[in-house]
Amino acid sequence: MINPIFEKKFLEALDLCNSLSEFARQPSSYPCQAIHLFCEIGTEPENLLELNALYADRVLIAKKSIEKYARTIDNWKTGNCPLGGKDHCNIVNFFLSLKTQDFYFFRGDNFTPELICEFLQEWKGINLFSLITNSPQLVTH
Repeated sequence: MINPIFEKKFLEALDLCNSLSEFARQPSSYPCQAIHLFCEIGTEPENLLELNALYADRVLIAKKSIEKYARTIDNWKTGNCPLGGKDHCNIVNFFLSLKTQDFYFFRGDNFTPELICEFLQEWKGINLFSLITNSPQLVTH
């Protein structure tokens, strides 16, 4: 059963992603804010999969918004997350791709689901490795 607090946070994160169309070619802390929300949900990883499935149509729209935004920005440092803006988009896209395992990244050949899981475990103390077992071939955009 989905935690209703996590569901609210998930929808808030999707709204942040969709709002990125207003920030083309500009730094925004929205991806960083979405990461924080996804990490809160990630304390109970199965909720991430269930929410991705339940809101699959909205997730697809958010992924397209993230991709459009990521294509217009540099890797500026924004928000209170480590790394830069394109990196944040990679991590948000990772969260939105957990159900489909269709992982792709906007910057850097060194991003993999495993490295993102390792980073999130070290930074936020959440373990998402069980969600990426048997992930298919990655695509780089």
